[in-house]
Amino acid sequence: MVYANQTAIALNNTALTITWKRKDGSAAEAALISGETVSDKALTVNKNNLSTSTSKQLTYIAYVSYADPDTGLTINATADITFAMLTTGEDTKSAWISGEQVFKYTAAGAVSPAQITLTANLQNVTMGKWQYKNSSGSWKDYPTTSDNASITSTTLIVKPTHSIFVGQSATLRITTSDDNIGDTTSIYKVQDGAPGGEGSPGQNASIVFLTNENITFAGNKDGKVAATTKTCNVVAYTGTTKVTPTVGTPTGISGVIDLADVEPIDPTSVEAVKTNIPDLDKALGGFGVSQVIVLSGRSGEGKSTLSGLILLNAIEQQWKCCAYSGELSKEKFQEWINLQAAGSEYITLKHSNTRGCDVPVVPYEVSRRIRDWYRGQFYVYDNDGFSEESEHARILRLFTASARRYGCRVFLVDNLMSSLADEEEEFRAQARFVNDLKKFAKRFGAVVMVVSHPRKTKKGESIEKADVSGASALCCCSANIHWISCRVKKKMMEMEQYRKTGIIA
Repeated sequence: MVYANQTAIALNNTALTITWKRKDGSAAEAALISGETVSDKALTVNKNNLSTSTSKQLTYIAYVSYADPDTGLTINATADITFAMLTTGEDTKSAWISGEQVFKYTAAGAVSPAQITLTANLQNVTMGKWQYKNSSGSWKDYPTTSDNASITSTTLIVKPTHSIFVGQSATLRITTSDDNIGDTTSIYKVQDGAPGGEGSPGQNASIVFLTNENITFAGNKDGKVAATTKTCNVVAYTGTTKVTPTVGTPTGISGVIDLADVEPIDPTSVEAVKTNIPDLDKALGGFGVSQVIVLSGRSGEGKSTLSGLILLNAIEQQWKCCAYSGELSKEKFQEWINLQAAGSEYITLKHSNTRGCDVPVVPYEVSRRIRDWYRGQFYVYDNDGFSEESEHARILRLFTASARRYGCRVFLVDNLMSSLADEEEEFRAQARFVNDLKKFAKRFGAVVMVVSHPRKTKKGESIEKADVSGASALCCCSANIHWISCRVKKKMMEMEQYRKTGIIA
């Protein structure tokens, strides 16, 4: 619409002329291009020229000229309108698995489909690999077979005969180039019940699952999430027949459960890491998963040695481990671990000119065999690099990544004071860190050992719970507390578990 002296001028007025130009970003004005046409002095754009624009911003300029019949004067004016191409979610990283989730068995044992093809859908990340969860709860690489020559492809063929099922279900996941991005899905075997004899037919098995166990809400690079609805369907089968489930409303109080409804546990079958210290294992049943274990004692009494021994024993039991040492470089940490792994039989003495005495060393060939033994099972925090994160945050982030990518479930923080050396309000920081470690242990079913120095005590005094650094946080959050004390020139180990105390010779 064009106005002159507050009067509307029709576009078909012969005294009115309009010339259109275009400008790409801050470039010079130019003539209109394909997809931009002028008819009856009006500009029409019928092509998405923004997509090919260099700057992703186009400005259309109208040069207006009107010869006023009353005054005989020519009025010139300019107007412009700018369009910008906005993209949402270009920087979002996401990954999700699509594909069927059910193998159906008849009463005679016939199965359909014969195989399921899963697809990894990736956005702004690259494919890592396919893994499955074994009966111990550890993530293992999917077996390579003639069906899957590579587990790094974005598609995976799953057959009911593959050795990935635990009972009647299999849990699978994908890893990606970003440790925090991935997806998990489950595949189930369902079966019709066998016909009964003279009596009633056998009952069909029932199963209920969600169509997607991981829902992603994509955000843009500014962290904003667009309003959207994600659907997660509840799917139910009775035998091989799909049925419509009735989804009820939870009753009672969230977070409170009737004690009678708690399923009893068998203390003889609790998943735990054996320390291979007979009296300690007898007293505690090993170090149970989802727990924080505190090792404390005076300097030089064996806290770090004990933790190293337990890590090596865990590896022997096929647990994967990850350790943080605030006092040792990764090279010195490896030397310390290798000395323990080698044992006195395979350690030699070598003269050190700088020390002026013989020092114990592990011969290279022995060291190589030890490293081959724990390769892929033992990971160590690399403290050579510089990070803007607090040590507390970085340890938790890298522990989480190690649990997800490598399947680590036994962790060591040696020691608490060095891991929080850069934190303010020391004891509050200890409380936060230990509480976060407890949540981490429960989330991943992990065993987390924390080495903590006691406060200074007088010579000859025994170490009590209150003497442990950060005692209130450690003692409240930890399942077990172990003091390592020296009495009558003989190494003794005291332990406290819940309300029990004792001495382990």
